[in-house]
Amino acid sequence: MNKLIIVGQQPPPYYGQSIMIQTLVKGLYKNFDVDFIPMRFSRQIKENGNFGFYKIFHMIVLTFRILKRLRKHPNSTLYYPPAPPKKITILRDWFILSFTKHAAKKIIFHFHAYGFSDFFDKNPSYRFFKKPFMNPDVSIVMGLSCRKDAEFILSKKIYEIPCGIDISNFNQINHTKKISGRILFVGLHVESKGVLEIIETAFELKKANLDFCIHTVGAWKNKKIKKEFFKRRADLRLENHVIYRGELLGKDLIKEYEEASIFFFPTFYEFETFGIVLIEAMASGLVIVSSDWRGPSDVVKDKITGKICPVHDINHYALSLADLIGDNDKALNMGSKGKELANEKYTNDHFVKNMEKIFGEK
Repeated sequence: MNKLIIVGQQPPPYYGQSIMIQTLVKGLYKNFDVDFIPMRFSRQIKENGNFGFYKIFHMIVLTFRILKRLRKHPNSTLYYPPAPPKKITILRDWFILSFTKHAAKKIIFHFHAYGFSDFFDKNPSYRFFKKPFMNPDVSIVMGLSCRKDAEFILSKKIYEIPCGIDISNFNQINHTKKISGRILFVGLHVESKGVLEIIETAFELKKANLDFCIHTVGAWKNKKIKKEFFKRRADLRLENHVIYRGELLGKDLIKEYEEASIFFFPTFYEFETFGIVLIEAMASGLVIVSSDWRGPSDVVKDKITGKICPVHDINHYALSLADLIGDNDKALNMGSKGKELANEKYTNDHFVKNMEKIFGEK
C-alpha cells in the first residue's frame, strides 16, 4: 500500500476544518499507511489568515518536512487543504506547493473554505501564483454549492463529501417537549456569520411581543465586532433577549443544544462551505432557520428540516422564527426529521468511509 501523507491543522484551535482533519487522520489509520504532518499556523481562531513572523518560520520548516517525506516515499499521495483564500494564505500555499507538489505521485486537495476562484478573479495580479494549484488529481468539496473552486483549477476528478460529527454526543438529546422561545447560534462571531443580523432579528421578534431568548456561542474574530455587537444590543435594549454565552466545548456546548428549541444560522460568510454546527443542531433534534448560502443550502432541507431564508432578509428570519415558536408540532416534526437525516448521512463513520473510497482509488 502506498504512503498517504496528510497535511493539515488539528485542534487547537477548534473549528470545522481542524476538527474534520483530526477525524480523518484518526479514522484512516486502520486501513491506510498514514503519515500525518501537522500545520501549526494558528494557535487561536483570531490568528487565522493573519500575518505572524513565527508563521514564516513554520512555513519553511513545514515545506521541508513535506518534501522530505515525499522523497522518502516517491509513490505517495499528498492530501492538502488549501487555506481560506487571502493574499497571505495564497502566498503561503503557493510556496509550500511549489516545492512539494511535483514530488507526489497523486495530489488531493480538500476545500474546507470557499472563494479560491473569486480571489483570482478579483486579484488578477496574483494569477502567477495560481500554477501549483492547477490540475490536481482529485478535489474534494463539501457539497454541490461549492464545486466552483474545484472546477476553476481544472481538477481531474471532483467529489462531494459532506462532513460528519460524533453523533453519539448529541443523540442523548431528546426534544419531545413543548417548544420554548430559546434560540441558539453557534459559530465564529464575525459580521459575515450574521451576528449583527441576529440582533436586528431579535428586535423584530421583540416588537412582535414574542417570548424568546437568543443565546450565541463562539469565539470573537476581533475586538471591533465584539464592541459593535454589544453596542447594538444595548442601543436596542435587547440585553434580556440576546445573551452571549462564550466559547463553549464538550458538555457545556451540548447543554446549550439541549436547552434550545430552534437553531438560527444567518450566515453570509465569504469562506462558508458547510457549517458543522448545522449537523450538531440536527443531531440534537433542533429545527433550523438559516440563510440561503453555500453550505446551509446543501445541508438544510427547506420546509422539511428547517427554513431557508433569503440572505440578509431580517423580516423573513423573524417571520420564520416566529412561526416555529408559535407552532409546536411543526417545529418538533422538522427537528425530528433533521435528527434522522443527521444519523443517516452526517456521521463521522459516513465521512471516513466516503474518504476511504477516494484514497483507495488507483
